[in-house]
Amino acid sequence: MRRPVIPKINNIQTAFRHGLVRMRLLERLKKLGLGLEPYYLTKVGNFKDPEPQWESRFSEYETGFVGPEVMKEVASCGEQLPEVLLLDRLERGLSCFAIKHRERIAAYVWCAFEQINDSMYKASLKEKEVHLYNVWTRPEYRGKGIAAFMMYQCVNALEEKGIANFYTLVNYFNTPSLRFHQKINVRFVKLGLQVSIGSKYSWNFLLREFRQP
Repeated sequence: MRRPVIPKINNIQTAFRHGLVRMRLLERLKKLGLGLEPYYLTKVGNFKDPEPQWESRFSEYETGFVGPEVMKEVASCGEQLPEVLLLDRLERGLSCFAIKHRERIAAYVWCAFEQINDSMYKASLKEKEVHLYNVWTRPEYRGKGIAAFMMYQCVNALEEKGIANFYTLVNYFNTPSLRFHQKINVRFVKLGLQVSIGSKYSWNFLLREFRQP
């Protein structure tokens, strides 16, 4: 019996609609053993405070750091990572910041304070630095500016804890993510390329370093 092709067709349509075709092709290539991952390392600046507009729009939402008691819910959405893995992140000192709507998590972001540990780029973080990653929003809440509002609140909360530098990574071909990063007024630090052959060999190349204001 032939396997249904509808899910694959839907995936292709989604990739075209969101400008992710090149990224999906590179993901396929990586599964075959050759990884090519161009990326931007970015720094979140003091993006404009749109709080007056947000007060009414997000009056029913609450934001803050969340703990082990909601990791089961976090695990069931987003990348659907195992709950035990998320609990381990908390044990290792990472933090999860979320925005809730009627007691339900609408979006979240993870915060790492010791290192950037990504397939595209790895680096140690200095004191008062953080890597913001795994930003995710429930599909029904997308297109409303919730992720930008959450990031703004997260940055404010971390600044109160003494954090001064906020870094993110974004795939060069991830168009939706690039649009989101533009909304939060990031500054591009560097453009790099991660090349890997299987799981044994990898190289990271600096393609461009951007001047900082």
